[in-house]
Amino acid sequence: MRNRLLSFLALGLTLAQFGVVLGSWLVSAAFPETQIRSLLSDEGIRWYFGKVVENMASPILVWLILLSSAWGAIEKSKLLQAFRHRIDFQERTAFNLVRIELGIAIIVMILLTCTPHAILLSATGNLYPSSFSASIVPVLAFVGWTVSSTYAFVSGKFHTFSEAFHSCVYGISKNADLIFLLLVLIQLIDSIKFVVQ
Repeated sequence: MRNRLLSFLALGLTLAQFGVVLGSWLVSAAFPETQIRSLLSDEGIRWYFGKVVENMASPILVWLILLSSAWGAIEKSKLLQAFRHRIDFQERTAFNLVRIELGIAIIVMILLTCTPHAILLSATGNLYPSSFSASIVPVLAFVGWTVSSTYAFVSGKFHTFSEAFHSCVYGISKNADLIFLLLVLIQLIDSIKFVVQ
């Protein structure tokens, strides 16, 4: 069901992109007094081909990749199952280590943001925008990787580094369709911005 829905969404976004290209050309040709810029003009074609990578190099794309990777690692480590069923001694030991790691991560973030003249605050002392707000997604991903690996190795779910590595890649491959949709959506939004500016 998800694959079918996402494939129709991708088709819709692609058709919308073609609509913006043709629509911008028609409107700019029919009504030259408007401020609409055509994507089929010299300037539009240069912009489209020259800015495609810059447009897609979005923080949202990086966040999606990082969170997908961390979620995949948590899923593969079977950490979430520790909340749903009775766990044995080895799993309980692993779960307690995870709680300690989460506690340390929270304490470190509190010390870096809530103390006087905290390092991750902005120059004006705000949490947003600041180094903290810019780093929250990478920090969450790092914590996800760390706790999932700890749980998996201590509980005996993983035995090699290769398994931990593949657990991080698993989430990215599972959400590759969302990454593709985001790339198409980013280009569509930036195309619309170019046309109407």
